[in-house]
Amino acid sequence: MTDLEIQKEVLRMIDHYSTMRETMPGSSMYRETMYQYVDMADGKDADDGNGTNIRERYYKGYPDDFFLQVLSGLGELELYMKSRLDFGYGIP
Repeated sequence: MTDLEIQKEVLRMIDHYSTMRETMPGSSMYRETMYQYVDMADGKDADDGNGTNIRERYYKGYPDDFFLQVLSGLGELELYMKSRLDFGYGIP
């Protein structure tokens, strides 16, 4: 993916997840996805709880920064930072 394609996809995902959050407040699907994005922003593969590698299946080739940008655009960056601190990673 080119930088432009990544930026377009970041904006598309921010729009998609913003809509999900608005139309399904308290959705466990939204929250689970945000935690998966946190994992992938940290360079991990994320898992759906059933052994599916989320990065490999849906986001092959996406850079870690993509997930960080989506989290930031959704106002979920605090979730990312808190997760890093909770697991002893410190601040990047």
